[in-house]
Amino acid sequence: MAQSGAMSSDEIFELLKKIMVREFDLAPEQIRLTSGLEDLDLDSIDAVDLAIAVEEEIGFRFTTDDMEAFETMQDVVEVIAGQRWHGAT
Repeated sequence: MAQSGAMSSDEIFELLKKIMVREFDLAPEQIRLTSGLEDLDLDSIDAVDLAIAVEEEIGFRFTTDDMEAFETMQDVVEVIAGQRWHGAT
């Protein structure tokens, strides 16, 4: 199991893309840092499935607050990287 703290933001994003391709049958080029779940035709149940897959893959557990704050893939990457996202400033 990889340690999320030792991963760069680019590595985290690549891991997320790999998980999303596997779990949701998306093409890697569809997934961008600026992509929102809705942009990828994913819903809140898919977000939970993504969170479970991330936990299984690297042991990172999202909080409910984390998941409610996600608007883009960048938000997900930042939370995993330890840079807590608190919305636009």
